[in-house]
Amino acid sequence: IAPLPPTARFKEDLIEVYHEYMLPWKQVPPDLTDMLERVTNRNCDGQTTSGSQLLETYTWVVISTRHIYFIELAATDQQRFNEAPSLLVLRRFPIAWLRELSFGYYQQCVHMDIVDEGTASSSSSSSASAAAASSSVTAGLVSGPEGDGDWVSHIACPGGFVLLTRDKTRSHQMVMKLKESVSEKRVKVGLNKLQINNMDNEVMAAFAEISDGLGDGLDSSICNYQLVFQRWKTRPGVVMPRTVIVTDDMIFLCDEDHASLNPDTPRLKVIDSALLRDLDEVRSEEDPKELTIMLNASRTRSKMSLMFKRRRWRLGTQTRKDTEKLMSAIRVYLE
Repeated sequence: IAPLPPTARFKEDLIEVYHEYMLPWKQVPPDLTDMLERVTNRNCDGQTTSGSQLLETYTWVVISTRHIYFIELAATDQQRFNEAPSLLVLRRFPIAWLRELSFGYYQQCVHMDIVDEGTASSSSSSSASAAAASSSVTAGLVSGPEGDGDWVSHIACPGGFVLLTRDKTRSHQMVMKLKESVSEKRVKVGLNKLQINNMDNEVMAAFAEISDGLGDGLDSSICNYQLVFQRWKTRPGVVMPRTVIVTDDMIFLCDEDHASLNPDTPRLKVIDSALLRDLDEVRSEEDPKELTIMLNASRTRSKMSLMFKRRRWRLGTQTRKDTEKLMSAIRVYLE
């Protein structure tokens, strides 16, 4: 019988479990490259365009009193119907490595900054002795008396992740749940408390670049911001993550680089836009988490002639409440 891993001898209690869409933040770890799928970009009509983007992965995030786990259900084609899928642990971090949590704009997502502060370079280090002290503290998190050892060293790689909750309430509950537990653990091992920040300025700066070309007399202040999915009836199974932004004058359907994986490209890319006065209708669908935005006909070119085509944005949200909120924000301009 194989011996139990060192951690099995130490108490580890469950704090919370989340099931969220996840992206690596700023860089894709080499060992996760093959697990993360890329999809071809699509325009508003669902037609493929140049370029591609990293597809979000639906991941279980398990928080315990000692670790943070990122887990994927690894089902196979050979799996029998009565067999449960196996669990694939993508990452397992000491909980004290969670240094910072940042809300995305409108609290639609949460950025997790995970750092081994014993090995990370710090520009604010006042002396070599301070760095050495930090190293000795966090070294105990991996191989010291708590018994993590080499058993998890291959998946305890520092990095960052974005959890796309697409729901303000879910994001807030997650951050508040982690704040107390993680801060207590970090202080216990001699580190600073968990930092809580927001990343509103990044989205506002990105939208400012778009709104600069709107023209005189159009308001560029964001009134509503919602992460959604776009679907097409003529393309079953095809889904693209989008961002809807509403101002006092216009509505935008955008692609957004939440994970900052392409620093040389804009964070926001407009897929389609319209003046609010050109909205025809906003209607709910049979699924309470879906809605369709109808826009006035716009002139488009075909191979044979000029035609007028009515535009439809078929969108899905994370919850029924989010659908109702987005519909209410838009219907104000239809009254």
